[in-house]
Amino acid sequence: MRVSRRDFVHRVRAEGTLVAERATSIVVPPEVQLPARIAWLAEDGIEVEAGQPIVRFDDFEMSRRLEQGRADFESSRLKISKAEADGESQLLAIEGDRQVAELELDVAERFQMTDEEVFSRFEILESAIDGELAAERKERAEELAGIHTDLAATERDLLEIEQGRAGQRIDEARAGLRALEVRAPHTGFLTWNRDWRGDQVQVGQQVWRGQPLAQIPEIDRMKAEVAVLEADAGGLEVGGRATVRIEAHPEEVFAATVRRVDTVARPRQRGSPIQYFGVELELERTDPARMRPGQRVVATLVLAERQDVLVLPRQAVVLPGTRRENGRPAARAGGDGAGREGEPSHGKVWVREGRELVEREVELGLRSAALVVIESGLEEGEVVALEPPRSPEDAPADRAGRGGRGRVET
Repeated sequence: MRVSRRDFVHRVRAEGTLVAERATSIVVPPEVQLPARIAWLAEDGIEVEAGQPIVRFDDFEMSRRLEQGRADFESSRLKISKAEADGESQLLAIEGDRQVAELELDVAERFQMTDEEVFSRFEILESAIDGELAAERKERAEELAGIHTDLAATERDLLEIEQGRAGQRIDEARAGLRALEVRAPHTGFLTWNRDWRGDQVQVGQQVWRGQPLAQIPEIDRMKAEVAVLEADAGGLEVGGRATVRIEAHPEEVFAATVRRVDTVARPRQRGSPIQYFGVELELERTDPARMRPGQRVVATLVLAERQDVLVLPRQAVVLPGTRRENGRPAARAGGDGAGREGEPSHGKVWVREGRELVEREVELGLRSAALVVIESGLEEGEVVALEPPRSPEDAPADRAGRGGRGRVET
């Protein structure tokens, strides 16, 4: 092959899907406090109008919660009425005891025996004790009245708190019942979320508040998410050029730019050893008439390019350790991918000089799966062998003695 100058472009192919730049997430409403079961779903991929129902939940649990809240509220109301009645009854009894004690104190003070000439010492002491006891009973009755009033007020407060909680449960259940039907917030195409197995939510499935269910994307601005094979990702970086074709409309090509590249390669399928880098492509324009979220796309990404450089097929370059050296195979040194770290920066080619093939070392630059840029060591117009000459022990028996190693048969 004669060495010539040409433009070098390293491209890789990647597959993926179209994704909307902006999308409204549809979740289980926060008003649905209890786990809910899906009773009805709109079809996946349909175009919906603002306010159109897209999902309904079963109302059994919410209705049961509402009835339980009403029962608790009525029970709390009856408890408050009973506590008020009991408190009034006890206060009346205490007030009766206080009045009796007050009357006894009045009698004891009015008819207290103090004359030592008329009453005995024992009668005088007994009369004094009766007066003190009546005063103590009156004071005790007043204290009990105050204590019971405080206890009744505390019990009523507790019952009112219980009643308030029951009322809150009623309000939550009513709000949950109103939220059991979710409507589209704006016009768009409805796409249900899928789990790692690729299954979407189904009727009868149990869901929880805040759980994402679907998306309604805004199709006026789209992007492409593709997966690049890990072995082809050398040189992949943000800002690189790309083109995108929609499989449903392959006749049109959309220019794009690499916006994001995953930092870690991951398998696309569970249990698969093959890993890919996720790449997000920003499209220069969006065609809402042809583009829909989830459509399959094929992207061509430009990983590296140089203009007017010497280019050879990779098969013409012998990398260190990849061919026989002195008749013996050597250990591999470095990889054979494009632009990977640790790949040899030098190699060998066999250049024709007259009737001989002469080994020459060259400096390597950018490379792809099929081509490699020669930075130095060759001149334009020189002729190189696409395959290194075989060693004598590798040559067939009937030709081993004819052309020596490094000879060119013309």
